[in-house]
Amino acid sequence: MRSKPVLVAALLVSLPAHAEDVTSEAIIEALVPKIDQTGGKQQPGLRDLRGVDLSQPDPATAAPLSIDIRVTFAYDSSELDADAIVTLRRLGEALSDDRLASYSFLIAGHTDSRGTDEYNQRLSEARAKSVVGYLVHSMDIRETRLTAKGLGESQLFDPGNPEDGINRRVQIVNLGEQR
Repeated sequence: MRSKPVLVAALLVSLPAHAEDVTSEAIIEALVPKIDQTGGKQQPGLRDLRGVDLSQPDPATAAPLSIDIRVTFAYDSSELDADAIVTLRRLGEALSDDRLASYSFLIAGHTDSRGTDEYNQRLSEARAKSVVGYLVHSMDIRETRLTAKGLGESQLFDPGNPEDGINRRVQIVNLGEQR
């Protein structure tokens, strides 16, 4: 069966990145907008029977550029651990790169489903703020480029396993160019 290796590869690509495998370049690639190779001119493309162009994504419905990163914390805490520092250094290097320097980013904290909704909401907010604090104070990223937001357990990475550690992550979302 050839489909199994493809499925496994697809699942591995979608997992949150761990400190030992996330690189600054991988973060940049995930967050930098892709350049229109047509020079800004729309190329004729596929059309459906109503004449709707199917080759160009609708900007209003296009998914934002983002990457899930495993940022580890001390248990029941927003204190960053050593692995988190390694990951955040790489994130800071990526956000300092010229290709991303003009963009703003949402730093979204997520938890698993252990604990109450209210507790997880507060913890995810504290963790997102901890990440922003590190990026601002240790990596010299301008605070005006970063927005911390806690999402608690509202957007589980693996809803089938709500208590799994894979759900505890930080998501970095490109919000577009700074205004």
